[in-house]
Amino acid sequence: MGPVTVIEISVWQECLRRLHHAFETSAATVRQGNEGMWFMPGHRTTEPRPLEAWAEFNGTDDLGLREELVIFVTFTRVGDSIKGEADLSTGDGMVLADGPTLVVREADSAAAILDYATAVEAFVRDCEPTLREVLCRAR
Repeated sequence: MGPVTVIEISVWQECLRRLHHAFETSAATVRQGNEGMWFMPGHRTTEPRPLEAWAEFNGTDDLGLREELVIFVTFTRVGDSIKGEADLSTGDGMVLADGPTLVVREADSAAAILDYATAVEAFVRDCEPTLREVLCRAR
């Protein structure tokens, strides 16, 4: 792997911007049915993972019992490729829904990463009924 270029950085920044926007939009939609719900987005980068982004959604009932759901998106370097994965899981790791996947040669990845971000945005929207059902049940 050679030096990181400005183009590569801007692709990851745009991807992160889209993912955070999708997380925030879905949180606002789900919150309409559950005012006590809160959400926290996050992200990190490491050498093998140029981007990991997530959103934690939490709801608390009157007894203080908490439900947590997480949408997690990760991009991993595997040889000369980039692999993308997304899922919706409970706070203890049980996967409730698998999202779209991506495998693309890193050299050809810029457009594919942004297309994948669009697919993940749709996945996040598709998760809203599950988020609402689980988090509103926690009330």
